[in-house]
Amino acid sequence: MSLFGDRLRSLISDSGINILRLSEITGIERTSIHKIMSDGRLPSLDAVYKLSDALQLPSEEHDSFLELYTISKIGMQTYNQRKQIKALIESIASLDLRQDKSTDRSAIRANPYDFNKSHITVKTSYETDALISNIMLEAINSKGKPGIDFFISEEYGYFYDELLSLCIGKSNVRIRNIAAFSKKQGNESLQNTNISALARLMPLCLCSEIKYEPYYCYKNSPYLEITQVMPYFVLTSTGKVVLISKDFTQASMISDASLVEIYKDNFEQMIKNSKPLIKGFDKVLDYIDFCIDIVSKDSSSPFYSIVPAPPMEWYVSEQQIDSLIKRLLPLRGKLIKLATRFFSIFKNNRTDSIVICSTDGATKLIRDKVLSFTPNEIMNPIPAELIKEKYNEIHNEVSNDVFSLYFTNPSKFVIPDNTVFHIGRGSGVTFARKTHQEAFRAIHITEDSIRNAFIDFVESVSDIGLVYNKDASLEMLEAIINS
Repeated sequence: MSLFGDRLRSLISDSGINILRLSEITGIERTSIHKIMSDGRLPSLDAVYKLSDALQLPSEEHDSFLELYTISKIGMQTYNQRKQIKALIESIASLDLRQDKSTDRSAIRANPYDFNKSHITVKTSYETDALISNIMLEAINSKGKPGIDFFISEEYGYFYDELLSLCIGKSNVRIRNIAAFSKKQGNESLQNTNISALARLMPLCLCSEIKYEPYYCYKNSPYLEITQVMPYFVLTSTGKVVLISKDFTQASMISDASLVEIYKDNFEQMIKNSKPLIKGFDKVLDYIDFCIDIVSKDSSSPFYSIVPAPPMEWYVSEQQIDSLIKRLLPLRGKLIKLATRFFSIFKNNRTDSIVICSTDGATKLIRDKVLSFTPNEIMNPIPAELIKEKYNEIHNEVSNDVFSLYFTNPSKFVIPDNTVFHIGRGSGVTFARKTHQEAFRAIHITEDSIRNAFIDFVESVSDIGLVYNKDASLEMLEAIINS
């Protein structure tokens, strides 16, 4: 017996419909319905919808019924992981990294600590937050080469939010950290802890105004905990180390040079035994050059995209690219050549590829006439007729199953309108984002569990109710073309 079977039994009982009548309405054999309820067998997704319709489930009850079916089919951990990926993607839509949103330095808690002392200990979470804030602020505003190195769990959300707020606009500050990842996801919370860590680090990764270098290692590293009582620490360029308890309620600031040096040496050893979490790009040319390289190496594998609008750029000719790139742009010729090569790779490698996009993004492209992730100073406005022409080509290829395209159900899944996500089976996950100042930022991640989680999410998205099916998506694209 399964949770889904138990729920079906309960719904049938509440509805007053007997199994014979339910079988007649749905066309599902009585023996099959009995096996679902008693043997734990799972029906097809189509059968689940038929059962829901026959039982006249209201919208919320239907969603709960479908959710329980999905959990029974794939397991709670995979289900939660897919929810994590969805939440991570959607969180970027609300990510505000403007400098005017950074912390007002005058509003920082008045520093009650004498940093000339060699040792300061605090024993409440409030005091721990205050001590760390002031230590970081001192380092950020110091002369020379300000820097902060840290090893702190992503569960300490205050620290990451405060660090981001303090550092926006301080491009001279070097920030390094090491995230402790798990090789196998079998934790009690049934979450992919590596995705949780990435979600916490993502604002720092995508902020083009911060010199940020994240690393990761796996939890069996001998360098991760040099003390059991105070496992986390922050090192600053001002010659201080703050040791933090596992529950983030106690902290000790130490400025003794010999002890600080021990933590510095340990951190450098941790770096040597870790891998860079991201490869970052702040220039479109560098990003395209890199993408050409990785897509060429991974050309035999399907390529997945989560993008605001259908990928019309796959269909533009070299002459059209030339007309769209602004004339006075430095390195214009190189950009045209790179873009031509980049798009030609996709033109020749779309079999089994999957594209997820939104109707809002598709209509926004026609309205604004600019690609979501390309800084405006690079491109001329794209003529609406050219966009519609390319949308027609996309429609034809999706109709003929050259690749799959799905529009999101906006009530269930929202794609950021300024970010694109590309996933390669052998190459990793790439995020490219246009910021509020028309600046550009892209990051590439190769860590196995993160890449595999994104691949699983894209390959399953049509089965978990986040997107419309092929026929409905084609009808939506037709409506946009004809609007």
